[in-house]
Amino acid sequence: MEFLEGTTAAGKTTVGLFKFMLKVAESPKKLHIIAAKDTGTAEKSIINKDLGI
Repeated sequence: MEFLEGTTAAGKTTVGLFKFMLKVAESPKKLHIIAAKDTGTAEKSIINKDLGI
């Protein structure tokens, strides 16, 4: 588990997503979790972002 803290537009999502994908790539497990306030937030901030998944 990792928590990122900082000001708006500091790059927390970009750094966190990159680190998450590295951990997923090296993990033997098949299920991984992305948590957000709601589904729309996860889609906007992580899944459909320019550098997102």
